[in-house]
Amino acid sequence: MLKLSYIFGISILLVEYCSAADKTGPCPSTKSVPQSTYKGNVIQRSLLVSTINFNQTFFNVCNEKKYPFESKNDYLTLGTDNKSYMVLYKCKFHEKENKHIEMAFSYVMRSATKESINAIDEAFRKNGLNPKSVLVLCKK
Repeated sequence: MLKLSYIFGISILLVEYCSAADKTGPCPSTKSVPQSTYKGNVIQRSLLVSTINFNQTFFNVCNEKKYPFESKNDYLTLGTDNKSYMVLYKCKFHEKENKHIEMAFSYVMRSATKESINAIDEAFRKNGLNPKSVLVLCKK
């Protein structure tokens, strides 16, 4: 299992630099909201990468992280209620190739409720991202 996680992690990191499958043109505009004011543990629920259709594939890897993250946070917040969920987004534009790749990450604060999942899906839809194309990391 650890080997699978390692391979998966490396492939996700490499996809950011693979321009063959990127979308043409600059990054699209988004409907971001103010950054979450939540402080505490979060569980990464899902991952969306614009060049990969995970088709709601499930992994049950429910890892908690402390938020706000220690690393530089250059992600936009697409949705949050500051108590049960947040959706973070990043788009990387490759100017030489005139292509971009979009990534979105959803987090829940304790466990995913029907309301938080609906709000996460709505944040994806409002920004032109297909919530059915996510990789669900934790179905808690």
